Amino acid sequence: MTVEAAYLGVDIGSSGTRVVALDATGAVRAVARRARPRKPMVITDLERALDAERIWSEVESCLAEVAARCGEVRSLGVCAMRQSLIVLAGDDTVLFASGNDDLRASLYGAAIDAAHGDALMRQAGRVPAVIFWPGKLAWLEAEAPDVVARARALTTIEGWVVRRLTGAESIGSVSAAETGARSIPEDRWLDAVLPAWAQTLLPPVADGVAAGRLSPTRARTLGLPEGLPVAMGVPDTHAAELGSRRTDLADGDCVTAGWSLTTLRPQADWDAEVPVWRGLRIGGGYLAESNAGDLASGYAWLGQDGEGELTDLASPTDSAAERGIFATTGARVMDVATAGLGAAGVVSPMPFADGVPTRELLATAVLEDLAFAVRGNLERLPPSIGDDAAVRLTGGFAAAPAAAPILANVLDAPVAAYPRLPVTAIGAAMCGAAAAGDFTLDEASAQLAPSSRLHQPDPSTARAYDGHYACWMDLRSRLEAFVQETL
Repeated sequence: MTVEAAYLGVDIGSSGTRVVALDATGAVRAVARRARPRKPMVITDLERALDAERIWSEVESCLAEVAARCGEVRSLGVCAMRQSLIVLAGDDTVLFASGNDDLRASLYGAAIDAAHGDALMRQAGRVPAVIFWPGKLAWLEAEAPDVVARARALTTIEGWVVRRLTGAESIGSVSAAETGARSIPEDRWLDAVLPAWAQTLLPPVADGVAAGRLSPTRARTLGLPEGLPVAMGVPDTHAAELGSRRTDLADGDCVTAGWSLTTLRPQADWDAEVPVWRGLRIGGGYLAESNAGDLASGYAWLGQDGEGELTDLASPTDSAAERGIFATTGARVMDVATAGLGAAGVVSPMPFADGVPTRELLATAVLEDLAFAVRGNLERLPPSIGDDAAVRLTGGFAAAPAAAPILANVLDAPVAAYPRLPVTAIGAAMCGAAAAGDFTLDEASAQLAPSSRLHQPDPSTARAYDGHYACWMDLRSRLEAFVQETL
C-alpha cells in the first residue's frame, strides 16, 4: 500500500450522489458529484418513488470519474439515505423503490402503530411505521398486488447498490436496524409487523464490515480492479457519525444538517424506554437519535428567488433573532408519534423598522432556526457518554461559514466543524478501508477521519440566545397548533 492508494466512498443522498477518493493519510484526493432534483415535501403529495436507475447511473458515472483520477484503488464503501425500501424481481429488476419522504403507507402504518407501536419502540426503536418497512410492506400487499406477486427480494438503497457491485444479498446489521422491522436487542426480524409474503424475502443480515468483491463485469464498466473489496452498505447519517469520529476526541454528538436534520448520540447500552429513535452504531454500541425532520423544503422555498447559496450570507455576529426575525424551515423538536412534517415561513413579531429584512438577515435566521432545532432535539436525548465533548456538525448546511459559530452560541457548547469536507462520503470510504483489511475501524478513525475546526461559544452571545431559543420554542408550538387546526 502506498500513500497514493485510494479508498473510495459513495454517498447517495436525497439531492444527489457523491464519490470521494481518500488516501492512506486521510487526505481527499478526488471528488465527483451528480445532482438530482427533489421536490419539496408537501402534505398533499404523498407518493414519492425513487428513481433507482437514475441513482445507479449517478453511482456509475461518479465512480468512473474518480477512478480515472486515482492510481491504486484499494476498496469501496457505500452509504445511502435511510428509510428506503427496494423490492426486486427474480432477475433483480427493481419493482418498487421508496425513499424517506414516501408517505403512501400512512393509513397502513397508523394501523400497525396502533397495534404494535409500544413493542416497536422497545425492540426496533422506530415508529411511526409509515416511513419504515412495516408500513410500506403492508401498503404493497393491499395496493400493489402485482409487485407482491413478482417480488423475490427486499433490500435498502445501499444494500441494492452493493448487491449490483458484488452480487452479495446480505445487508449490514446497522442498515437492518434502520428498517424499523428488526428487534435490535434480540437480533431478529419482527414477524408480527411484517406480512407473510415479505417474511420469506427478507435479506440475510451480516455483522462486520466486508460485503464482498467487485464483480468482473462491474470492474470493466467502472475502470476499477476486479475483486476490489466492497464494504457493507451503511446509512448516510451513520457514515457521517463515523467520518467525524476521531479516537483522539471525546465521544460526542453528531449533527447531520442536510435535507433533514439528524442528531445522533452514542450510547453504551440499549435502553428500551427512552422516547426517541435508537439504532446500532458502526463498529459497535448504539445510537440514540432525535430528528428535526425536513429542513430543505422550507429552505428551498425561502431562498428560491436568490442566486447562490443563501446560508453563505449569514453572519455569526449579527443575530436575526435579536431583531425579532425568525425563519422557520420546518425543523422542529422530534415527536416519535408523527412523520415529522412541519411548517415553513418567516415570522417577525415586531414591525420592520428598517423595511424588509435583508437576505443576509434571512440567511442568519435560517441558521439560527437550525441551531434552535438542534438544541431542542439534544434536550430530548438520554444522557451522553461523552460529557463536555464537542458537537460534531456535518452535512450540507455545515458548509455555511456561520453555521458552526451560531450553533456553538445557541448550544453554549463547543462545536467541531469540517469546512467543505464531504464527511459522509469519507465515512463510507473508511468502511471500505476496514473492509480491505488495511485498517480496523478504530484505526481508520485515528488515521483517516478529518481534523476539525473547533468553535467555542461567546458567553454573552450564548446568554442572549437563551431568550431567543425560548421564543423559538413558543413560536414552533404555536405554528404546529395552527397547522393542525388549518388542516
